[in-house]
Amino acid sequence: MLRRIRPLFRPLAALVLLVSAVVLVAGGLTLERIDSDRDGTLADIQRDNSNLAIALEAHTATTLRSLDRALALVVWELEAGQPREHIRALIASIVANSPLIAAMAIADASGEVIEAAPVMKRITVSDRDFFAAHRDGSAQGAFVGKVVTGRLTGRMIFPLSRRLAKEDGSFNGVVLLGIDPAYFTTLYREMRIGREGLLQIVGRDGIARVRRSGDALTYGNDLRKSTLVALSASAPSGSFLSNGQVENKVRYMSYRTLPEYGLVVAVGQLADEALAPFYDRRRIYYLTGALVIGLMVALAGAVTLANWRELRAAEALGRSEALHRATFDQAAVGIAYNRLDGSFIAANRAYCLMTGYSEPELLKMRHQDLFHPDEHYRVLRIGEWTERLRKQGTLSLELRHLRKDGVEYWLAVEVALVLDPKGEPDYTVAIAQDVTDRKRASALLLEQLDELRRFQAVAVDRELRMEQVEEENRRLKEGVRS
Repeated sequence: MLRRIRPLFRPLAALVLLVSAVVLVAGGLTLERIDSDRDGTLADIQRDNSNLAIALEAHTATTLRSLDRALALVVWELEAGQPREHIRALIASIVANSPLIAAMAIADASGEVIEAAPVMKRITVSDRDFFAAHRDGSAQGAFVGKVVTGRLTGRMIFPLSRRLAKEDGSFNGVVLLGIDPAYFTTLYREMRIGREGLLQIVGRDGIARVRRSGDALTYGNDLRKSTLVALSASAPSGSFLSNGQVENKVRYMSYRTLPEYGLVVAVGQLADEALAPFYDRRRIYYLTGALVIGLMVALAGAVTLANWRELRAAEALGRSEALHRATFDQAAVGIAYNRLDGSFIAANRAYCLMTGYSEPELLKMRHQDLFHPDEHYRVLRIGEWTERLRKQGTLSLELRHLRKDGVEYWLAVEVALVLDPKGEPDYTVAIAQDVTDRKRASALLLEQLDELRRFQAVAVDRELRMEQVEEENRRLKEGVRS
């Protein structure tokens, strides 16, 4: 009997060795696939967060620059010596024409408010951080203060202010805008960052101006000891894993800085939410590995394993590409990828709607082809464009464009340079917002200001003529008496 069984030992040993080898190979490949999938998932998370941070930076910068122009106009008019009635009408017009502005005020060198809209109250701002920053000279240009309860309106405001100077350059007060802070988090619902996602704007002083975590909106969080503040002090943009100083929740974060306003914008996804698809796939990988081992014991696992792994790899790649495409296409702002010569690599749905061209049409064009003919003189040559991006990281432009149907419109564009693994310029990412309505509103405001100035000139001329008539009557009366 032993002699009859002995011939089976060799094939059985070969089978055991084969199964053992397949088990080892299958186990090793499964672990390798899990590691690879995790690395790919983390890379996708970082890329998505970086794109969302660029969108938040563009949204915040465009808003602040638009409001800062209104502040600069009032400062210019005040320092030019315009009369009080003119200034009062100007700030009332600015507040009335901007739904973002809750209040606007002018304070003298002591901090007493001397003009305000929509209501005038005798209050002081001498204890506010923005007043101290301008008075002490630590603020250069526009200053974004901490979110506070406005004394004019009783509402939470996001203060933006500029310094007033006397003729000798000494401090003469401030002009400030009170902005609705919730506006800066309006992109939250449009971003794919999960139910526990984080969006925040933090000052370089480490104090959060506005912060939305999930459905919770907070102001003034002390983040001076956070990783975000430490990293932003040394690099203008980046990504990192946050342990969650405020809520003790681990998040994957990406941030970008706005040096001109002393701010850092950041976007984060809860780690468990961001990795949930990977965890689901990992469970599938483990279960499939066990199944493959069982199939190989039955001498049918080799082919099954190869086919299954190929299928799973294709499915995983398809899901990854579909997720990236969905994030790209569903963004609320226009996003376009361009080669260094300006030709399009890809454009999302929002960008196509702005331009009137389909994505296949754009792929045959360059971004320069969309500019209004009168704007071409403002556009840098390709070499200058690339060099400026390499030095600054981003470029901010507002240019007129022509839609496919010939309609003129304005786009505010934030362009960021992407480097290849060798550190050389590879392509650019452009975030575009249609600001045609704002441009028209600004033009209307300037027309109203011109009309106000013409009215003032007519009134002054009429007053001078009345004084001349009264002087002539006085002389005639003195002549009759004599």
